[in-house]
Amino acid sequence: MNRRGVSTIVGFILILMIGTIIFSVLQTKLVPELLKDAEMKHMNEITNDMLEFDSSLVLSKLTTIEFDLGVDYPKYPLLLIPQPIASTISCDRFYTDVHYVEAYPENGYEFRLSDIGINSNVRINVTLRYIANPDYELIFENTAVFKKVDGSDRYLVVSDQKMFLGDVINVYILNTSFKSVSTTSDIDLV
Repeated sequence: MNRRGVSTIVGFILILMIGTIIFSVLQTKLVPELLKDAEMKHMNEITNDMLEFDSSLVLSKLTTIEFDLGVDYPKYPLLLIPQPIASTISCDRFYTDVHYVEAYPENGYEFRLSDIGINSNVRINVTLRYIANPDYELIFENTAVFKKVDGSDRYLVVSDQKMFLGDVINVYILNTSFKSVSTTSDIDLV
């Protein structure tokens, strides 16, 4: 029996096994960290877009806000980077109930509680679907931006409401022509 090629074959198998182990460690440890960084950068960009939408609404300017709902993952040789998951912009209607007190000084300061109900307002939800990070939901409601984290019922306030300025209440009414849009590319909201 000829044993001259056995050490070469065993050496090749060991080198191939070591290379596979190194590649699998890189794929399971390095790639999620690269994805997390790209996803957090993307979430910060979308949050800034929501704040820009907020400021243009308060200034009563008709502007086009571009939301880039696709994450630009970095590309590296030999690493398998997944395709981005589609994020969603959806709108749902809600009822705004405003209570205010009217003072009548001619009647000896008689106070009356009055109500105004607005049922045509729209809340904008941006649900960001990520691979390495938990899903985030940004909510734009009555000039305030909230962030829902980890699929829980906790909301973080990103920007305060700008409805109450001094002794004036400005109720900003949004109306949209769509119910829900899901994509991995750019989308413009007017």
